Amino acid sequence: MACDNIYDAFRVATEHLGDELYRRASFSSIWSNLIPRGEFPKHVGLTKSVFEMGNSYPTTDERTWDSYTLANGSNAGACAYNFQDYTVGYDELTYSPTHFQMRGPLLCKDEMNFSHLAPQFLNGYVEELTKLVQVELDNKLMKEYYDKVPKAVMTAAFPITAPGAGLTALPEASSDLTQEALDKAYVHLIHKRASNPDSNGFVSLDNGGPLFSLYLGMEASQAIILNNAEFRDDLRQGSMNSELFRRLGANTAIKGFRHLINPLPPRFTFSGGTYTRVNTFADVSGSKGVYQDINPSYLDEASAPYEAAFVLSPDVMTWDWVRPDSQVGRTSWKPQSYMGDWQFITGDEACSTDGSGYDPFHKYGRHIAEMSGAAKPGSNRSAGLMIIYKRCHLSSLTTVTCT
Repeated sequence: MACDNIYDAFRVATEHLGDELYRRASFSSIWSNLIPRGEFPKHVGLTKSVFEMGNSYPTTDERTWDSYTLANGSNAGACAYNFQDYTVGYDELTYSPTHFQMRGPLLCKDEMNFSHLAPQFLNGYVEELTKLVQVELDNKLMKEYYDKVPKAVMTAAFPITAPGAGLTALPEASSDLTQEALDKAYVHLIHKRASNPDSNGFVSLDNGGPLFSLYLGMEASQAIILNNAEFRDDLRQGSMNSELFRRLGANTAIKGFRHLINPLPPRFTFSGGTYTRVNTFADVSGSKGVYQDINPSYLDEASAPYEAAFVLSPDVMTWDWVRPDSQVGRTSWKPQSYMGDWQFITGDEACSTDGSGYDPFHKYGRHIAEMSGAAKPGSNRSAGLMIIYKRCHLSSLTTVTCT
């Protein structure tokens, strides 16, 4: 058999081994709860357009209105015409589906007959694959979200780009996230008509006006709370007392922002006006096999000196899944899901993707999955915001010297 990627996380019972298999908790994310879902239309090609209608407003606030005049013996006075011309316009935005294919390691049925706690290992492995799909989807949704929204950078000027601007041609962040900057962001969001409440409460109204959801790291939130204790408010009442926000730890609001804690906010390096994301996880060699843990470079302030927070709004985009046809005309295919559902394939089918394979007894198998969808621009991309700031809060700690 030429397939050599044998799954290397089982332990063969050549000695007395313990019967406990420890599992680590995984990190959760807000993105799948935030982004509405739809379906990409079939048989219409790869590129779709949406149209964002522009508003019509007067460009001169104090116009001089014409006075009536009367012309003796003529209608040319009171009936004279003097029209003011106005314009209308729109932006055409295109979007296309993309897809991502995943494959697990090759498994050998006979090897499992002699492996220690094989059912427990395999059940844990399948659960980890399920969580992996969710993380991959959350990463995709976050990337599509911040590609669409305006970007703000924590400098004294606090510049805010147009929606759809990239992470290039931006200034270098020089400050941690502050409440003063969030006050400016609040005004910006009001001007961009981002205050429409949504059914999930990411944007809501209270007695003081709109309340936006701010998705930010633990240290950044704590620094704002400690520096603005007089504004702190406990969210105990009304629409904010929802199960979703309780599970996400959203129990603090300062001024117009509800803090949602992101345990692993995206972090970046900066060079030549461009921010580049630092990978959150890295490979770790175990006693057998390879697993993933938090990347040391992600944790290090010198290697990842910049971080991002997000103002959340479901009006920014929709994720449209691609649903494949199982039959076109008289031609049929095996039913398939493009929503990240894992399938277990065996035999030559499992090995042929390695460039070889002959498995008449179907002893070999592996999991495969595919996701396919398109990020459709929403009704108001400016309802969201990405704020890039410097991780200054770790630079100095207050210490107590023991005597």
